[in-house]
Amino acid sequence: MMMLASVLLIAGISVFIGSNIFNLFYEPPMDPPVVIIKRQFGKILWTKNTRNWVFVIPYVHSIETMELKRFTADVKPTEVLTPDNVSLGISVTLYFRNDPSEPGILAFMETGKVEGVKKIVSEIAEQEIRQWARNPEEPPRTWQEAQSSQDSLTKKLHDKIISQCNGLIEDKDGKLPKFGVFLEQVTIGPISPLDENLRKEKELVAREELQKKAELADTSTKLEMAQLVAK
Repeated sequence: MMMLASVLLIAGISVFIGSNIFNLFYEPPMDPPVVIIKRQFGKILWTKNTRNWVFVIPYVHSIETMELKRFTADVKPTEVLTPDNVSLGISVTLYFRNDPSEPGILAFMETGKVEGVKKIVSEIAEQEIRQWARNPEEPPRTWQEAQSSQDSLTKKLHDKIISQCNGLIEDKDGKLPKFGVFLEQVTIGPISPLDENLRKEKELVAREELQKKAELADTSTKLEMAQLVAK
C-alpha cells in the first residue's frame, strides 16, 4: 500500500514538474517572422529576432512579440504652390521595412511603431515638398516645370528624410536610425494643377502638339513621294 502511494506521489510530482517545465519556455512562431521582446518586472531585458526557445520565469519575465513587415506611408500635402501661384496635386508613397537589430527595435517602439513612424516621416516629407515647390531660387519656377521634376523631387525627399532621421545619405540601405526602419523607396505619382481649367488647357495644348507632329509627318511623307515620282 505504501509502495503504491509512493509511486502515485512520484508520478504526481513528475507531472507537476513536467507541466511547469513547459511553462518555463516560450517557443516563437515560425511564420510570420517576429522580434521577441523579453521583459523583467516590466523593464526590457533584450530584443531578438530568433526562432529559438526563450527561458521565462513566471511572474518575473514577460514576453512580447512584434511582427517584422514592410509598410507604406501615403503623403498628400495640401497647399503646394509653385512660384507662379498655381496649386498642385502631388501624391507620394514611402516604403519602409523594420530594422531587426536591438537598437532599431527600441527606436521603433519609442517612436510609436508603424503609426508613429508614418506620422513623423510624412510630416517631414510634406514640409520638404512645400519648400521644393515654393522656392523661387531653384526649379521648379512654374507649374509646367514642376510636372517634369519628379526625379529631382524624389531625390530631394529621399535625402531630406535620411538626414532628418540621423541617417547617411550615401547609405544605400536607407537606414533611419532615429526611428528604427529602412526607407526602401520613394515614389511620386503624376503632378498636376488642381485647377480644372489649367488641366483642360494642358490637354488641349498636348492634343495640338500631337496634331502638328502628325501633319508634319504627313507633309514630309507626301514630299518624299513627290520627289520619288519626279525622279
